[in-house]
Amino acid sequence: RYNLARALTGLGRRKEATALLEQMIRDHEDGGEEHALLGELRLKAGEPDAALSEWRIAAAFDPGDAQVQFLIGQQLSSRGRPTEALPFFRAARRLSPEDPVYREAAAGAEKRLKQTHHLK
Repeated sequence: RYNLARALTGLGRRKEATALLEQMIRDHEDGGEEHALLGELRLKAGEPDAALSEWRIAAAFDPGDAQVQFLIGQQLSSRGRPTEALPFFRAARRLSPEDPVYREAAAGAEKRLKQTHHLK
């Protein structure tokens, strides 16, 4: 059913995909992938708090998912919480060191924190 939810998402049928993923969770057929995709759908629906919650659940299922770590970091950073975001950016970089997006996100967060601490 996950593949169907992914396909529905790709077709722009987000409400159907969301309903399917929610049903899978109710049926205890969930894992990190389901929560990660539901987080993406929640964000697209304008629900950033719900997205962050889903990504945190996804990270609990699979702490080795670099993309989920990055998405959590992005959400925290966009909320002005760089100190909380940094460990997630660092985790994404550590898990997928060849990805320039993750490397740059971690480096940028580190730089912003250093600048913030120098200004105080």
